[in-house]
Amino acid sequence: MYFALILTLSVIIPFTKIINYFRLKIFPIILVSLFLMFNRGNNDYLGYLSIFFYPEGYAEPGYVFLVNMIKFFGGTSHNQVLWVLGILFIITLYRFAKHSKTINFVLLLYVIFPFVLDITQIRNTFMMLFVLNAFIEYFRGKKIRTLIWLLISSTFHFFGIFYIISFLLIGLKKEKSYYKLIILISLIGLFFMPALIRFGISYIPIPRIVDRLTVYTADTIKYSSLFIWGGILILDLIVFRLFIKRMDLTENNNKNQIQLIYDFMFTGLVFLGCVLFLFEFNRFFRNLFLLKYLLADYMLPSMTKNAKLLLVVYLLITAVLFAFLYSLGIEGMDYNTVLLRNSIFGY
Repeated sequence: MYFALILTLSVIIPFTKIINYFRLKIFPIILVSLFLMFNRGNNDYLGYLSIFFYPEGYAEPGYVFLVNMIKFFGGTSHNQVLWVLGILFIITLYRFAKHSKTINFVLLLYVIFPFVLDITQIRNTFMMLFVLNAFIEYFRGKKIRTLIWLLISSTFHFFGIFYIISFLLIGLKKEKSYYKLIILISLIGLFFMPALIRFGISYIPIPRIVDRLTVYTADTIKYSSLFIWGGILILDLIVFRLFIKRMDLTENNNKNQIQLIYDFMFTGLVFLGCVLFLFEFNRFFRNLFLLKYLLADYMLPSMTKNAKLLLVVYLLITAVLFAFLYSLGIEGMDYNTVLLRNSIFGY
């Protein structure tokens, strides 16, 4: 079924300009959401079935509140949480799709990587969807709403705190040497972050976060994680910077969106030191894949044919490459098991 989804999205793309465009926007979004709402075969599903009956012992307060509200209205299973997630996915992606000409291509890339992992780690998916809504509000100049969405994201997964930090770092853009400053902070972090993580975790005042970080802290420095996630982030930043420099942003209606997403990705450099010891931090960089797909979505309409082709090929290669790397079991995740067991028709 997973490969059928990829094939369906691939077939739809060439007909985007021929068939009613609204249908070609909403249909693929709904199709992908079905794999969120009706999936029963991923690695975490059985665990979340148990968590539903006592979420306070595992999850963050936002997720606990959602489960309790579902129970209040008569819900009896984790499956209802998945329905809420699917509906949120449809609403969020369609909010982007209303101003997009290539949303189907974004969905295709996302389904290749990292959608399979987002099916499994649903609290992370909730968090990322809230962050995407924060971007939408920021594009509109609604900073209070942006902050509200970011705060909500951190109540579904504590990693949302780092997205708040990234938005705060973007506030430094007023400084002329912004990019140099981010790079300097990143280099300092690479040297001192491992020590801060190992000796500073116990001083965090929230026991649940301490427990979670302790579980995901490695005994040795993970240079491979730094190579994998730092490598792709730096490559993405270089590639997109080269394409952006060749674009005339003065005539692009999406120039603010392009600049914001790029700057947000750039702040990811600050957290590279964290992946040296924390397995959990790979999700921060993994989530940047969807953001770079959306960045490309804003850029593609204003690019030349040759530039479009190069960017499309680059995005496809990196998406397939990381799907392949996960199939080899990087970062301790059995991607093959997740992939083969995911079906909206059950086990």
